[in-house]
Amino acid sequence: MGLLRRAEDHEKRLPLFQTVSRAVDLMRRDFARPLVIASVAEACGESLRQLQRRFHSAFSTSPQEFLIKTRVVAAASMLEETALSAAEIAQRCGFVDASSFAAQFKKRTGMTPRAYRTSHARPPK
Repeated sequence: MGLLRRAEDHEKRLPLFQTVSRAVDLMRRDFARPLVIASVAEACGESLRQLQRRFHSAFSTSPQEFLIKTRVVAAASMLEETALSAAEIAQRCGFVDASSFAAQFKKRTGMTPRAYRTSHARPPK
């Protein structure tokens, strides 16, 4: 026998997860392009502030921080797997420039892109 819950409790949480899921999908798909979080909110049918609240409820972080972390993870993979320059990786991952990329990368990983590449480089196959 299962647990019974009032339908409205479940229904109250459903929009939160649907909105956040749509926003996450959009950011993961389009992280390399210039994304404005207000546009992501609009695409999800939410106001910017409502999307920020829902993200904070779901992840304890802002949509902007989620987008930056998504870009940093993609950049880290490129640093490990390619010989692309930091400027090229910055451009492919949606950062404004190499300087911004380096600052955001170091803030979140504790290492510069060069140091990360040196310590995480995979040997050629």
